[in-house]
Amino acid sequence: MEQNALHSAVMRYQGPFFMDLLAATASWIRGSMPFSLRVKLKVHKIFVELAQNVSHYSAERIDQGSEVYGTCGIGCFHIFADNEFVFIQTSNLILKEHGSILAGYCQQINSMELEQLKAFKAANRNHREMKTSAAHIGLIHVGIISEQPLDFLIEEKDERYSIFTVTAKVKNMVEI
Repeated sequence: MEQNALHSAVMRYQGPFFMDLLAATASWIRGSMPFSLRVKLKVHKIFVELAQNVSHYSAERIDQGSEVYGTCGIGCFHIFADNEFVFIQTSNLILKEHGSILAGYCQQINSMELEQLKAFKAANRNHREMKTSAAHIGLIHVGIISEQPLDFLIEEKDERYSIFTVTAKVKNMVEI
């Protein structure tokens, strides 16, 4: 999903997903983003999940200059809104062979009702294979929080890499 003339930009960033930067952005979302408290809290939780996936799993990496922090992923995030939804979108480079896996995760999440997603997450939280795919658990959590289907796109970049874009949306409720 691309931002268009009907959407207003709230925040956009492209570059390394340093933990300090993500923490400051998450703090801004919780405290200063111009939406109701319930919407801000949902957007905050979704942002943290999606940003962690970019930071941990992006195929494009940068050294953080510290043995403690190691490397972090490079990608972009974009928060934009219309009258009905606030959209939280991340994009990052992935190995081409991971594209079908991520597409499968998103399709699986989109095929489930909210209660099914909650039960699936609870049943698989400590499952051995799922531990190797924390991104899957994170995407399930995003589906639960947003209560909306995930939009996703996998674009081939070259023979080795693709770009994975995932967009979650939160119903933009007006506080009364």
